Amino acid sequence: MYSHNQASVAQLLSDFASVFRMFNTWIALSFQDVYMRYRRSVIGPFWISISQGITIFAAAILYSQIFKIPFKEFLSYVAVGVLAWNALAQLIIDSSNHIIESEGLIKSLPIRIPVLAARLAFRNFIIIIHNVLFFAIILVFFGVKFSYVSIWALAAIPAYLILGFFIAIAIGPISARYRDLALIIQNAIQFAFFLTPILWRADQLPERAIFVHANPFYHAIEIARAPLLDGRLPSVENWSVFGLCVAIAVVGAIISLATTRGRVYFWV
Repeated sequence: MYSHNQASVAQLLSDFASVFRMFNTWIALSFQDVYMRYRRSVIGPFWISISQGITIFAAAILYSQIFKIPFKEFLSYVAVGVLAWNALAQLIIDSSNHIIESEGLIKSLPIRIPVLAARLAFRNFIIIIHNVLFFAIILVFFGVKFSYVSIWALAAIPAYLILGFFIAIAIGPISARYRDLALIIQNAIQFAFFLTPILWRADQLPERAIFVHANPFYHAIEIARAPLLDGRLPSVENWSVFGLCVAIAVVGAIISLATTRGRVYFWV
């Protein structure tokens, strides 16, 4: 029994170590994913930024009038919120599909789940960087003032990617086994969007504070939004809740790897 446990731990460590051994592989696959998606497009991933920009402008025009908030102020609030939300939501949604979409690789190469998760995370990193550059220009154009604290908002990017990496390991194989899970996750994400302060401000519903403080998406978004818009570091509560989410994802990833190894090939 002891030897078996040692072998299991060694296998888990080897799975995660494969991310470093196959660094060039998942980097190349990530760039290939982005290239294949936009290979006949002139501006490539910036189409995602433009699409988000249209949504943000429309929402800011409408809701700034409804809530009687100055347009420029509300535009920056919505822009940062939507940018952070889309980064998180896309990572989670992709996590539920990445094993299924990698069927060809899994059946033709001895590739491990953490390597596929790293591919997913870096692919989303490429998209996030495009969006950050695009919206930074937009916010500067509309006169949003940044302080030295604003640079801390960049910490949200690796934080999101780490969370997405472990979520991909945790739910990817399960979604390959139970195909309805991906659809459940997509609908849950849509539902959570309306419960998260993105198109509305947290201080507008003080009597509904549970939708804020008990909402992990709010704390994740505040990691980016607080330094950029409020000129302050995210609160201890924000980082604590986000850290708890990462810890849960890590545990889920370990359990998923230990229980689904060798079965994923038959599920895709």
